Amino acid sequence: MVNLQKVITEYFNNHAIDINSSTVVIGVSTGVDSMVLLDLISKYTTASIVIAHVNHGKRVESTKEEEYIKKYAKDNDIKIYVYHIQKQEIEEGNFQEKARDIRYKFFKEVMIKEDAKYLLLAHHLNDDIETMLFRLQRGSNLAGYAGISDFVKIEEGYIARPLLGVLKEDIVSYAKANNIKYFEDSSNELDIYSRNKIRHNDVVEIFDAIEDASNNFIEMKNNIKNAAIVLNEYRDNLIKAIVKKQKNGYSFKVDDFKKVHEYIAREIIFNLTKENKLSSKQVDEIMKIIYSSKANIVTEIGSIQVVKSYNEVYLFINKIEENVNIEITINDLNKLEYNVDNVIVNINNIDNDACRRSSKNCYMMSFNYNYLPLVIRNWRNGDKIVTASGTKKVSRILIDNHISMLDRKKTLVVCKDDDVLMVVGLQKSLKALEKYTKLEDCNMIINFKKEDYDA
Repeated sequence: MVNLQKVITEYFNNHAIDINSSTVVIGVSTGVDSMVLLDLISKYTTASIVIAHVNHGKRVESTKEEEYIKKYAKDNDIKIYVYHIQKQEIEEGNFQEKARDIRYKFFKEVMIKEDAKYLLLAHHLNDDIETMLFRLQRGSNLAGYAGISDFVKIEEGYIARPLLGVLKEDIVSYAKANNIKYFEDSSNELDIYSRNKIRHNDVVEIFDAIEDASNNFIEMKNNIKNAAIVLNEYRDNLIKAIVKKQKNGYSFKVDDFKKVHEYIAREIIFNLTKENKLSSKQVDEIMKIIYSSKANIVTEIGSIQVVKSYNEVYLFINKIEENVNIEITINDLNKLEYNVDNVIVNINNIDNDACRRSSKNCYMMSFNYNYLPLVIRNWRNGDKIVTASGTKKVSRILIDNHISMLDRKKTLVVCKDDDVLMVVGLQKSLKALEKYTKLEDCNMIINFKKEDYDA
């Protein structure tokens, strides 16, 4: 039988963990794996232990398991936190995945409350192999194919998995030899979950067919893991060089992206969207959009909004807010400043020199106050301006100037009745220049200022 005391001692030494003077949170389900880990830490270290138990409320046995671990904690003078998952928290979708997210959120909250540096989890080698096969089935990136990480830095501290290199059968043998009570989760026997199918079928077949399969998997895992470390360093340097962090996600230029090897480019997308847990197929969909010959694309992939506009791609991790419908009427000169969707609009008296500058500047427009009211609003389909050769649709002006899909929604126009006098920042109407803004008549000026405007 494997010496598990030696296993955890070597693990803590290899990761330079001063376990004996640390406060640790142990995730305990009352299954054999977590009960053995709890026993090992209790017996062979002097760590200050905090138990975190999640009652999923899916099985009749859940109540008995909770009662047992509470009594165990009381009998052994160990602090315990219990969380009950409510039905409304997992109304639809993948139960196992959502339950996992809830568990980790709870564990991290306990770490913060108890000022614990380490979260100890009882994943073992069989779990790791299942994960590698599951990701092979679903699709992943290189680091994902390496399976579960045995030591991970998180915002709250570290996640440590001391038993990750140990087979399930060795954990069960330790439990029997040390008379450790544990509970069997009956849901693990149901093949309605993909992981269970892999556990009961694929893993069993692999161990039957391949001699020394466990060591072969460990060797493969380490090779993939080390390759991923080298690749990730290269990927992270590229992200710093070509990706911009936006308020709601990320952006980059298509030209820069195309200079990168397609495999590395794919790894960049995986990394930027890791919190959204996209599948390999969904990442491929994003790649197709980036390399598409279409100039403008707006779509949602998973929980991410993808916008391609000419040479720019935006990945919005959270759904962007809908643009506010803007329509401001300037009836008089009592109010001389407006804030319009982060654009500051100032109205001032002017002299002829300012009026001449205004006649050429598409961020300024001179006018005579006798022509009030004027309207400042979002542009609309069908809007046109008068040009020397006739009329031109505002939509065509936006296309000709390569205005991005996002900026188009924010484009403002200045109107007098049904006439569009100016597309702010882009073009003025000849009609405005000839009728409403004659130099000899103008005595007021509208000035538009925005962070990304030149004026």
